[in-house]
Amino acid sequence: MVALSAAPSTRARTLLPPAAVLAAVLGAWELGLGWAEVPGYVLPRPTAIAVKLWQEVEPLAGAVGTTLGEAVLGYVIGNLLGFGLAVVFFYFRTLDRVAMLPIVASNSVPAVAFAPVIILWFGVGMTSKVVLVAYITCFICLQNQLQGFRQCDPQAVNVLRSFGASEWRIFRTLRLPASLPYLFTALRMGSIRSVIIAIVAEMLGAYAGVGWVIFETTASMDFLRLWAAVIAASASGVAFFVLVSTVERRVLWWHASIGATGRAGRRRGRGNDDV
Repeated sequence: MVALSAAPSTRARTLLPPAAVLAAVLGAWELGLGWAEVPGYVLPRPTAIAVKLWQEVEPLAGAVGTTLGEAVLGYVIGNLLGFGLAVVFFYFRTLDRVAMLPIVASNSVPAVAFAPVIILWFGVGMTSKVVLVAYITCFICLQNQLQGFRQCDPQAVNVLRSFGASEWRIFRTLRLPASLPYLFTALRMGSIRSVIIAIVAEMLGAYAGVGWVIFETTASMDFLRLWAAVIAASASGVAFFVLVSTVERRVLWWHASIGATGRAGRRRGRGNDDV
């Protein structure tokens, strides 16, 4: 019973500081604007934005759903491609030396520069956004995962080889688990970038999504709806990041990067299952 009550209290202590900071910022924002008499079109009050969010909840929810659908699909495709390329480049070093330079060169240009070309090739629909998100997240995953494979302890590899382990067994039991922290670093970085890229691409050419709402409201000078769309987009990006981070804590509970809190929570979870 003690273990059952410990987890919620720990979770509450973890969430309390950021919640308090958020409440303080919103309160200062609300009171400061009222004191300075700042016009609403310059910077609206949080309460006005909240009312607008409530009034526009259905269209904004649809726009967020469209953007998240594009971001998640491109995110999955890009990370799968990046992981596959990391495996190929790790085992075929010549291909790594030949192909990595053009890949790095193409990713040294901001993604927004490629967006008009991608939209021209694939149209203003969902496909162009998925392709652009996959392109960006693929490079992030490739770089991090390749670094993870290279950081594997060579002495441990030699020990497994001395016992007659095949390369596939070494990869499955040693290289892949050792590289998981690098993989989840890429997944966390990509979760935020995927939403940003999808929104930017929608602003350049789309008929739906948060980016399209932002472009439309800017053109019509409906700044309150613009802020509501920005807040909705930010909340969706944070939710995606938190989801990936939660999966990371559950998968890598044993790793030092998670820390004692994550391991303790995992042990409590096991204790709860036993109860």
